[in-house]
Amino acid sequence: MSKKTAMTRDEVRAVLTEVLVEIQDLGGEEVPEIDDQTCPMKDLADFDSLSAMEAVTQLSERLSEKLDPTLFWQKDRTPLSIEEIVDRICRTIGVGEGGSRE
Repeated sequence: MSKKTAMTRDEVRAVLTEVLVEIQDLGGEEVPEIDDQTCPMKDLADFDSLSAMEAVTQLSERLSEKLDPTLFWQKDRTPLSIEEIVDRICRTIGVGEGGSRE
């Protein structure tokens, strides 16, 4: 059973951003400002499917929830924006429109 904690949408976004910054830093890449429209697989240098898998693994651990390995793109491989990724995470972990876990 996973350990559930109350989390808001903004906190989900903060955790996602933190993970992306750490991955970019570890790869020696400059980290641009990350906002809702940032598309990690297009806008972050050398962020590819392997980086995405590492990000999903770290996010799963930090959120105590198993996340879809294809979190960063649609079925047709279209890369998603931060806003879209946050939406997916919130649906998975049960954060409602009001911003907290239901």
